[in-house]
Amino acid sequence: MTSRPETQGKIPCTLELESALGFNGSIPAGLIVHPDNQHLIYPLGCTLVIENIATGKQQFLSGHTSLVSCLTVSKSGRYIASGQEGYMGFKADIILWDYEKRTLIKRMAIHQVKVERVAFSPTDKYLVSLGGQDDGTVVVWEIPSGEPICGSQAQPPSAGVTHCITFSSTKDELFFSAGSNCLRVWELDRANRKIWPTDVRTGQIKRVVKCLEVDAEDGFLYCGTTSGDIMKININSKNMASIFPEKERISLGVACLKRLSSGDLVLGTGEGAIVVMKDGGKKPLKRLEVVAVGQGHSAEINRVRFCPRGRHIVSVSADGGVIRWKVGDLQ
Repeated sequence: MTSRPETQGKIPCTLELESALGFNGSIPAGLIVHPDNQHLIYPLGCTLVIENIATGKQQFLSGHTSLVSCLTVSKSGRYIASGQEGYMGFKADIILWDYEKRTLIKRMAIHQVKVERVAFSPTDKYLVSLGGQDDGTVVVWEIPSGEPICGSQAQPPSAGVTHCITFSSTKDELFFSAGSNCLRVWELDRANRKIWPTDVRTGQIKRVVKCLEVDAEDGFLYCGTTSGDIMKININSKNMASIFPEKERISLGVACLKRLSSGDLVLGTGEGAIVVMKDGGKKPLKRLEVVAVGQGHSAEINRVRFCPRGRHIVSVSADGGVIRWKVGDLQ
């Protein structure tokens, strides 16, 4: 008589993630300080990590079936949305999460292969998503039901790929998209389930835009380009108001940007540096100094954010590094 292995008939145990080490800095805007100023949110593989800044305690949101490709948090802090990169011929999921409960609310799938970016409207009423190069569409979703309202091609046939998308600061029915020789203002007609794009008039100037920033009053849209300058767009007229700096462009392009209440702009550059410049300035004002690190990033910076007390800036880079910088007297 043969003996059975001791494990036969037993239910296999499930391994639970206890802690995670590492960070993927190549995801645009992949490190977010939650509006409660107490937690960091970032993707790691197929998982989202919520980490307490003071204690380092980690919690995990699991639900994606492949690598997380984008991430955003609503202005109220109530919701998290994340997208993933899938495989050719398959749809890529977007997941809507409840931040307080740390639970999955809705799984949405409409984009092919990859979700490039996601963004919430100012009052958490809508979510807009941008598909990757193999998809090329924008879709507006109802929150919190997660039902799609409408969608459209992200760019005209004559333009290149759309890289980024962001909502208005004050209006739920207004958002913006930009990429390779395409820059659009979108208006949502909720009653008729339509979105209407208007191409921004930039004259003979052609640029590849990698990042967008809207001022608090919805007066101007700032577009960071791979050419190392910034296009300033008048949102009401949908015309380009100016392009700067004129004398000294940003080395290896503007990869991310943040507008301060003073009107100054903090830029993350393609060479891994943080620079500050005046709105419409002819050249950068200063380069920030690194805190407790010998040198800056070695690759493109994908995110800049202020620490809760406003004394330092934290940057995230494609080299996988997170660096804290001295702010000084920017205000």
